[in-house]
Order: sequence, then structure tokens, then C-alpha cells
Amino acid sequence: MVGKARATAMIRATAGIGGFVGAALLVAASGSPARAASALSGTWAGDDRGTYYLSQTAGLLYWYGESADRVPRPDALEADDTRPAWSQVFAGRIGKACLRGSWADVPKGAASGAGTADLAILADGNVLVVVRATAGFPARRLTRASFADRGPAERRPAIPEEAARAACPPAE
Repeated sequence: MVGKARATAMIRATAGIGGFVGAALLVAASGSPARAASALSGTWAGDDRGTYYLSQTAGLLYWYGESADRVPRPDALEADDTRPAWSQVFAGRIGKACLRGSWADVPKGAASGAGTADLAILADGNVLVVVRATAGFPARRLTRASFADRGPAERRPAIPEEAARAACPPAE
């Protein structure tokens, strides 16, 4: 288990580190995803056509996300030499029904942004709804892959925006 001081240092370090170094620090410090498996750990699908790989350790959550959309590499010699439109890492703290943290794009993708995001944890921990995020954050909703596979979107319950905002009020 990661100690509180070490976890805080990891979150601060990740917010200030660009590229794969930040992601590598998260993996090295938190251990393998199998050892860190917990309630929110797993594969999630974003409404932004992204796939997110979440790893929860106690009250901390980390993820790596990558867009399914591809863009040409700037130095590409072949037409099929592409990279994800965006790829990012996230580190945050889990509250009762709210996840708050920092995200940063990494060089594997074409985007280069960073900021913060607050997500409401809803539907028995199967849906994360973005309540607040800085510009450039790609998703509005993440759904656990096994939950999303239960049927077409029109058969899944809608989650009112008011419920998400109530679950994750602004930080004081």
C-alpha cells in the first residue's frame, strides 16, 4: 500500500512532469494493476471514443487514457503512420461520491494539455460523470466497460446532470 506522504508526492510530481516519465512514475510507485485492483480499477469507455485504464489504490486513483481517433504523425513518411489524437495520465483522490485530480496529455498523442477534473461517481461505481474540468479534457462521461456491454446506450439509465453536480460539489 502506498503511504499518504508518498501518494501526495506522486500526485504533485505527476502534475509537474510531462511525457511518459509521469506515467512511468505512477506505475513504478503504485505497483502492478493486478496488485492495486479495487472498486474502480478496470477498463472504462469514454464518450470521447477513448479507452481508459483505471487503477485504484486505497483512496487514490490513477489512469492512462487513449483516443481511438488517429492522426498522422508530423514526421510520417507513410500514410498509415499515425498516433492517437490524445493520450493522457490522471492522478486523483477518491471521496464519498467524487473523484478530484489532475490530468496531463503525454507525447504518445497529438494533444498537449494539462489541468484538473472533478468526476461524480454514480450508478454503483459504474459511471464517472465529469462535473468540472479545465479546457482540453476530452470526456464528459466514462462508463465501466463491463457495464457498458450490458446493452445499447438507449437502454441504460440516463444520469441527470443535477445528480452528478450534487454528488460532486465544488471543492472549498
